[in-house]
Amino acid sequence: NNALHNAARYGHKLLVREIIKERPSLTFKISHKGETPVHVATRFGRRDIIEFLIKEMKDYKGIHIGKMRDKFGNTPSHGIARNANFKVMAALAANDTESLRRINNMGESPLSIAISMRLTNFAARIIDFNPETLDDIGHNGQTPLHVAIKRNDFEVMSVNQNWSKSKMKEEEDSPSFCIMLLFNKDSIVAYIKDNNKKIPLYLAAEKGSIGMVDESQHNLLDLAAMNGNVDAVKYSLNLVEMEDLMNSPDVDGNTALHLAATNYHSDVVTVLSEKTNVKHLTLKALNGAYKFMNPEDVLENPRLDDMKVEIPAKFG
Repeated sequence: NNALHNAARYGHKLLVREIIKERPSLTFKISHKGETPVHVATRFGRRDIIEFLIKEMKDYKGIHIGKMRDKFGNTPSHGIARNANFKVMAALAANDTESLRRINNMGESPLSIAISMRLTNFAARIIDFNPETLDDIGHNGQTPLHVAIKRNDFEVMSVNQNWSKSKMKEEEDSPSFCIMLLFNKDSIVAYIKDNNKKIPLYLAAEKGSIGMVDESQHNLLDLAAMNGNVDAVKYSLNLVEMEDLMNSPDVDGNTALHLAATNYHSDVVTVLSEKTNVKHLTLKALNGAYKFMNPEDVLENPRLDDMKVEIPAKFG
């Protein structure tokens, strides 16, 4: 290590200032561990040093502190993710959110590292800083959602569009939180295939997580139906694991069909209605569900024309 590495490690801001004043090139010097002073400062959580370095380097064209790499391809954000130091991350991301999307030589992004280490609340902060981190593809073609589901202790309860910030604070250490968060932010990532042609929903089924429920007793089919995710509903209905879950009511006695109807998702109602072999998809249940739907959702859908359903009076 050179003098700047050591000054950054121990947080000696005045010394860092003097060294950079005399030898600014040391800012980019790599140590025997393959780290620049910036990486050392982030690894030891020296926010004041990071903020100072950002300020000092802003006049250097083409130099971005957040994009500097060590010999392993790690940016400072990778080190921050391993330590879950939000204040240092905030200082770095405030000037360069794109740095959160860098992939190291191992195919890891800061978000995938946080997920792998079960740092669910920190993962949430990364996504808040830059939602596009959900699209990053790393090792074996996998997105952060693939990484999350491959962890056996992550429950698939997802697609809940009403997940609140207060709930985040209450259950930030829950292993189920991160997977819910990922689906909540961008359901499209649930269908990105990895190099083995597996989408996250397939991995969820493979890991036995499809049947997991949330506090309202909603399984994956319920949550997909509730939020109008017709692709997830179609996929779920073809899973063997879903056979016993199609008839399961939530704590209020609602099935997936009722949840779709009460949230005005006529496309999902149609898909569920075609599964005539499912117990809860009876005409009685269907008629009951339509009570909550807008007339145009029923009458303007040509796929419902051939269904022998008693249309409630309000649709007449």
